[in-house]
Amino acid sequence: MEKIKYIIILLIILLIVLVTIILLQNKTPNQQENLEPYEQGPIPEENIIPLEEEKTMSAIVQVSGFIESFWEHVQEKNQNINNTEEVYNVLSDTYKTKNNITKENVLEFFNQYKDMTSYTITKIYTESYLHSEQTVNIFYYVEGKIRKGTEAEEVYIILKEDLQNYTYSIELVNKEDFIEAMQPNSIIETNIPITENNKIPITTISNYDICLEYMNHYFDILQNNVEEAYGLLDESYRNKRFGSVENFKKYINDNPDYVTRRGFAKYGATNNKDGYKQYVCENSYGYTYIFTEKSAMQYTVQLDNYTIETEDFIQKYNEEKDDKKAQIDVQKFIYMINNKDYANAYQKLDETFKQTYFKTQEDFENKIKQIMFNYNSIAIDDTERINDTYVINVRLKDLSNASSSQEKECTMVVKLLQGTDFIISFSN
Repeated sequence: MEKIKYIIILLIILLIVLVTIILLQNKTPNQQENLEPYEQGPIPEENIIPLEEEKTMSAIVQVSGFIESFWEHVQEKNQNINNTEEVYNVLSDTYKTKNNITKENVLEFFNQYKDMTSYTITKIYTESYLHSEQTVNIFYYVEGKIRKGTEAEEVYIILKEDLQNYTYSIELVNKEDFIEAMQPNSIIETNIPITENNKIPITTISNYDICLEYMNHYFDILQNNVEEAYGLLDESYRNKRFGSVENFKKYINDNPDYVTRRGFAKYGATNNKDGYKQYVCENSYGYTYIFTEKSAMQYTVQLDNYTIETEDFIQKYNEEKDDKKAQIDVQKFIYMINNKDYANAYQKLDETFKQTYFKTQEDFENKIKQIMFNYNSIAIDDTERINDTYVINVRLKDLSNASSSQEKECTMVVKLLQGTDFIISFSN
């Protein structure tokens, strides 16, 4: 009898353990624990983290991604792609009810934005609600600009996150409603039901994501407002490289494909001597972009890594042997050519070589266009030291035509000067 009782107790314990395991496995990992059920409604003031400008790069990248995805789905109507669900499912229920939005009319509701050419976030404000000492809701108030060609329109978006369901919703509002929503104690506890399209992924924001955010932000501005883009250039850099906004405009106008080559193949991050984070992005055409972050989305940019060299570059350069330094200088010279920065490249020519063959920068440009490709990749065959110079034989390939096997051979003669400076001559 005692043995049977023992077996029954053991079976009950095993049953309890089994049920507990099943419940734990079925519980979504995204849900916060130990939160009592709540009803939507006004929130006690002490549970609200007051409105402030968003300074966290991970939050900015995430919010930007949600909004960019929304606009992409709105615009894809032009390509005969039916994105009804993708647009409808991220709108808040209250917004859909207020504006009589249905699945049948949702794409027509946003039809005025079908011809937009770009969207840029200008500022984000954040307000949060705490429940049982955990964040339940975050409201992002997003100011931005939509551009249609040369025309710009201010747009206001409220993006809400429910961190119990790990979902979000979007509301596109007018300026008056936007300002009213940001008034103190206006936040309302919000439960956002899960749909196929509004789930918040659990991801870690990487340096790649941040580089991409800065690059897209800058190139959207460059494509639509050259003067504003000029103002974002590092002051010392823009004075040395361009000197004036007119020269910058001429450079952009002379190189119309520049604004379309916004991707990058290499990237990295480091801190400069002032303690600011620098994100360095390099694309396959040799363009390098250096974003110096003062705070989240507050940055300056340099469009190459040779006009003003980074501390990281200088340190690595100085650690190399002289023959390797000469090879780096050749690559730097080719980057100038790829960037159509003929002024800087012309200044690097050996003076005797310059006076003998290229008395003007125009002569130099014409020659370069004859003997090199529009965009050049470089392969170094051999390097020989002769007296105080390095003679480097290189092969150039056309970066803009990956299928082409055509190559151009060139001999570069480099003389190292003080620091990272050098002079160069060449023959083909």
